[in-house]
Amino acid sequence: MNSIQQLVENVMYQMTEIASKNRADGIKGMAREIQAVISEASLGALGIMLNDIDEKLYRDKEHRKQWEVVRKNDSKTIMTCVGELTYKRRYYRNKDTGEYGYLLDGWLGVTPHQQIGDDVREDLVLSAVNVSYQKSGKQSAPKPVSKSSVANYVGNVKV
Repeated sequence: MNSIQQLVENVMYQMTEIASKNRADGIKGMAREIQAVISEASLGALGIMLNDIDEKLYRDKEHRKQWEVVRKNDSKTIMTCVGELTYKRRYYRNKDTGEYGYLLDGWLGVTPHQQIGDDVREDLVLSAVNVSYQKSGKQSAPKPVSKSSVANYVGNVKV
């Protein structure tokens, strides 16, 4: 998908297909199918938006005047509350300091080795208040997160 408009059109088409099916699974089946479509659309929309932001950062010569592109289309995968998001971004080198980095990741507040988004971390910590770290890691993220990671996120909470 290249645009939000195409994404919305695809979602509308899929919703129409879901509504027109003869169903033995009733509202439960419809709700699960709709949830899958919405999660997929959310990931698609995030990908499109991040691509647009990366492009704007690249085109903003004033903002990145000391940065030069070293590579483009480097992938990053991060777990979000709607699933695993993989996006592409440019890798830059600072002409003055020699520092390397991804301007998009800096703009997003994503650290170099971060694999779990702040939204999922927050859900894990909130869940860990009521259940064990292991249960929190299993039930509060799209994919299981280790109990030691949950413990680290709880430990990083500033009161």
